Amino acid sequence: MPYTVEISLICSYCGEQYTINKEFEDKNKGLSWSKYIAKSKNSMCSDCYQKQLLIKIGNCEQAFSLPIVKGKSEKQIIFARKLRYNAVNNNIRIIDAFKSMYNFSKLSDGEIKLLAQNYYDLIKYTLISDSAKDIIEHLKNI
Repeated sequence: MPYTVEISLICSYCGEQYTINKEFEDKNKGLSWSKYIAKSKNSMCSDCYQKQLLIKIGNCEQAFSLPIVKGKSEKQIIFARKLRYNAVNNNIRIIDAFKSMYNFSKLSDGEIKLLAQNYYDLIKYTLISDSAKDIIEHLKNI
């Protein structure tokens, strides 16, 4: 029978109290998890987590000179930026190598396909595309 744990914590960044609800397969796992979380010194509420993540995303975009994402809504743009950030972090060596070897803004799609072959979507939709819709469509499964 599932067991739900509710634990109240204080965010170490903003000082606000927040609550986490999590469901477990059994009571022992839930109690063990809640004791572990209660001892954590660096707890972070979801608002502070999102703010910190957006700072990291901005730093990544600046470091790789990524184009500004454009989209229909702020929510779509943020989701696309998160996907692109994850794609860069999960493929940092590949992205860094391609970025240092080629000036993608001067290459055609065909030239990029020849150079990148297996990494075409990764390269195009992290380093070149500014369309939130295209980034989401092509990076959500990478």
